[in-house]
Amino acid sequence: MVPSSSGLGHHPLKVEARVRIPLGLLDFHGNVMTSSYDEGTMWQAPNIQDVATEVGQCLTKGDPSSAFRVIARFLEFYDKADWPTRERMVDPRPDPTGSERYDALLAGIVEYACATHRVLAPGWVNDPEFFLDEFWFVSGLKSLHADAIVHSPISFKRRGVFLTQGALTYA
Repeated sequence: MVPSSSGLGHHPLKVEARVRIPLGLLDFHGNVMTSSYDEGTMWQAPNIQDVATEVGQCLTKGDPSSAFRVIARFLEFYDKADWPTRERMVDPRPDPTGSERYDALLAGIVEYACATHRVLAPGWVNDPEFFLDEFWFVSGLKSLHADAIVHSPISFKRRGVFLTQGALTYA
């Protein structure tokens, strides 16, 4: 028992264990979600090659939702990084992920991140292999196609990648 701040008695000491949960790993009810993303979460600002490697591993495991979270996490790191770190993060041209769609998504996220911070994107984002021949609606839900067409940033639309409103938002 510890004394209360009012001096009018005692109350039991409350001790809470706090665990840092990476963003994107809690569902809407606050429950911890598990996936391959848990095993290899990147805690330092990764460069885009690190992200491409991680995305490829997630896709090999059949876990595209974790692959998307890794890409979204890159955007969060980029937004919070200083200028020299940002330059390092987008500098290397990434190796293929094993999916043309995710390669285009990676180039789109780099172009979007650079544009958001008024920085010239690296030249590799304009290479033909980072553009899709057919549209890809990332949500996979036909009912959300109109939303994705309206709300996708141009850095994604021009590649044939369509994201719904809020898809690039993090807490």
